[in-house]
Amino acid sequence: DWRCWSRRRLMFSASMMAETLKFLRACFASDEVESNGQSFIFKPRPKAPPIYIGGAPPHALERAARLGEGWMPMGGNPEELAEHVKRLRELTQSAGRGNPEVVLMTGFPTKDPAQAAAQARAFVAAGVTQLVCGARYADASDFQRNAEWLAQHVAPAVRAEGS
Repeated sequence: DWRCWSRRRLMFSASMMAETLKFLRACFASDEVESNGQSFIFKPRPKAPPIYIGGAPPHALERAARLGEGWMPMGGNPEELAEHVKRLRELTQSAGRGNPEVVLMTGFPTKDPAQAAAQARAFVAAGVTQLVCGARYADASDFQRNAEWLAQHVAPAVRAEGS
């Protein structure tokens, strides 16, 4: 019973997400949108933000190719990510869409700047287009220190690899 319920719940969640993303796209494409018989006015209509689809392959890659501007995995190793990025690009090309963004949420070994830079270069070489450092911060000054550390040790490696 649990497996059957869980599978139905996941299928429902995926279809709800697809419908929600379609609704959001409609909101950014028109001043007035109708859903479930109710009109929504979307004014002033700002530029649509990019939508990155999170989740694990293969389903997240398929949704990202159809519904998003890219995929947002969490962690992983560069070799596995490279295979997933390759598949995502194939799917987006098949869907008649441009190259997707791959926004990786990960952490970096802050005790070893050389290893952190090498890790960042490997992710970029694997096809990651943006890196998001998912660290915890005790307060604003801790955040500031970490941001400065990333700017000093990781950002130059990413810029060098991306050129």
